[in-house]
Amino acid sequence: PELDLFGQDLRRIADQRIRNYERIRRALSTRAKALGITLLRGKPGGAVPQTFPILLPDTRLRDRLYFQLNAEGYGVVSLYHELVQEIDASFDVERDISGRILNLPVHQDAGGRDLDRLLQRMAALIRDHRREVGR
Repeated sequence: PELDLFGQDLRRIADQRIRNYERIRRALSTRAKALGITLLRGKPGGAVPQTFPILLPDTRLRDRLYFQLNAEGYGVVSLYHELVQEIDASFDVERDISGRILNLPVHQDAGGRDLDRLLQRMAALIRDHRREVGR
């Protein structure tokens, strides 16, 4: 069947999102531990990713990356930034994850060099944060 919704080539869009996801995954797989990042997913396995989720060591770093990277135009997403205030205190794991997750963009308009710059900038901000907090 034709994958043309509103004049968009959905197959091309999907393929580009998968390529962008894989580019980030490959780049971070060798640096995640050194940066204190937990990768939450492996290969997309046939799914078309919306974002590339990572788990950071703490909320303070997540917030710093979220605000600074967005101020610089990178378009990172923090889906649970202020969404989960009403969760019952017994959901401690969920509350912890919601405060540390950050989603990196994989959309079809992001080019490889854009993603490389995002990852370099994110690594620099993490190093700055560590120096400031003494870790």
